[in-house]
Amino acid sequence: MSKQTINIGTTPNDRTGDQLRNAFDKVNQNFNEVYALSVGVTELKAIVAASTDFADFQARIESM
Repeated sequence: MSKQTINIGTTPNDRTGDQLRNAFDKVNQNFNEVYALSVGVTELKAIVAASTDFADFQARIESM
């Protein structure tokens, strides 16, 4: 997914931007994507820490 940008309109209260519910839906989608990526990084760090050498690291990654 690509970044969801909230349309804030041209000027304050001009009613051309995203409605509040739609805007916060985009916020939630952005955070869900960031959170999913951070979980993957945490798992990768654990694999690196547990690996004894590069071959072991490769085997662990391939078994995911």
